[in-house]
Amino acid sequence: MITFLVERSLGKLTQARVDKAEQRAKQYFIWDRDLKGFGLRISPGGAKSYVIQYRMGGRGFPAKRYTIGKHDSPWTTVAARGEAKRLLAEIELGNDPKDAEEERRADQLHSRFEQFANQFLELYGEREWAPNNYKNQKGYLSNWIVPIMGKKPLGTIKRKDVVAVLDKVPANKPSLPRNLFVLMRLMFNWAVDRGALEKSPIAGMKPPRQPSERHHILAHDELILLAAYAERMGPVWGNLIHMLLLTGQRRNEVARADWSEFNKALRLWTIPPARTKNGREQIVPLNAGAMACLNELAGRHREGDGDAWPKRGYVFFHHDGKPVSGFSRMKRRLDKGLASASTIEMQPWRFHDLRRTVATNMQQLGVRFEVTEALLNHVSVTHAGVASVYHRHDWLDEKRSALEAWSARLAQLTEDWDGFLPDAKEPKS
Repeated sequence: MITFLVERSLGKLTQARVDKAEQRAKQYFIWDRDLKGFGLRISPGGAKSYVIQYRMGGRGFPAKRYTIGKHDSPWTTVAARGEAKRLLAEIELGNDPKDAEEERRADQLHSRFEQFANQFLELYGEREWAPNNYKNQKGYLSNWIVPIMGKKPLGTIKRKDVVAVLDKVPANKPSLPRNLFVLMRLMFNWAVDRGALEKSPIAGMKPPRQPSERHHILAHDELILLAAYAERMGPVWGNLIHMLLLTGQRRNEVARADWSEFNKALRLWTIPPARTKNGREQIVPLNAGAMACLNELAGRHREGDGDAWPKRGYVFFHHDGKPVSGFSRMKRRLDKGLASASTIEMQPWRFHDLRRTVATNMQQLGVRFEVTEALLNHVSVTHAGVASVYHRHDWLDEKRSALEAWSARLAQLTEDWDGFLPDAKEPKS
């Protein structure tokens, strides 16, 4: 049984009072002076929720409580007060909000999974996930989960349906089953928390095995061959590969770069939070090699004025102005060309390995771990939790020095790259 304390009203429940409410060993309530029945509940864990307390039928009937929602967007104190007024008015008319909630939960229980998924994305995904993560999770739902579960009522979904989703994933996507499992577990637990399900169909189920972590790092010979051969892939793909090597940023962050993100005078590239994996802005100093790539690409834009860079538009595009696509096809063509261009044997690799390769070379150049983590836009363990509030140094100067050193090192490595490429021609796809 939960015990609680009641703090009598000391005045109107305001945002300031809510913010100052302290965590205690036992749950307690703060009640509003002006709107009778409206209050704030503070749990032993410190969570703050807006509630109303009322009696259906007046005095002599047991008191009930109804939770409006947690203190946070969208439930500010003002919004919660407005909802409390509406609910208390409904109670005066004889309408119990708990009955309405039970009806809603019953409707949700018998609604199709596809409807539930849309509600989950709206009420949870849009509020809790960074834009890039939201896009990925929405893709998992629409491409893999909804096609299997979409038409089934939420309350009828069994473990075998979860297994059917996982079994559909092809063997060449080793990380996907676990990602799908984590998403489904989150969704069903959310449904349980909201009262839409009594128990998650995934409860007690073992998650798919985590795929073996890749540790492939391109050797110097492979790195030189790739950098040399990239020039034969044309100005778009060639410069994109070079930018991946020169900056260490993620493939899609480079491929969908917009000219509005670049400051030529300051030699800075600012990737907005909506385009980063962790939803944090990333500032990348532009080294000599990256500047050369961008100068060449700027010449492809009609609005380029002399040496000035365009103000907007995708940096990497083909003919229609849309960002480059078809990476799998390009990678096959690239691998075929690398195999025929030299006697050097490239080990199986993927574009994400270039980030790991850049990080390893940074280490060899003596770059501090924290600087490398900042360059890769990782949420380092040294900056997690409370520490993240106090560690605000952006490492910009250190990142610039590290990237300039890496650009010089890469230029030094590839200085004699003609020897890596005899007379082999770039094969057609």
